[in-house]
Amino acid sequence: MKRKKIINSHRAKVLLARNGYKVKPSYCHDDYMLTSLSMPYDIKDKLDRIKEKWGIPRSSLVTLLVESINEDTLEWEK
Repeated sequence: MKRKKIINSHRAKVLLARNGYKVKPSYCHDDYMLTSLSMPYDIKDKLDRIKEKWGIPRSSLVTLLVESINEDTLEWEK
């Protein structure tokens, strides 16, 4: 039986890149900071449930919300 080799994540990315696969980071820290630092836990939990259901990250949900507000009247745009 062959022994399994243990490699680090950097080496795995190099091997994947050589075989034509691109590994992207799971999130960008700058995008994630807004929703991780400035919200209470119950709001984060609700956002996490919504993101799982819709398949989009917290920052995208917050971005959609902010973009839907009309700055002049502070009303929701339809």
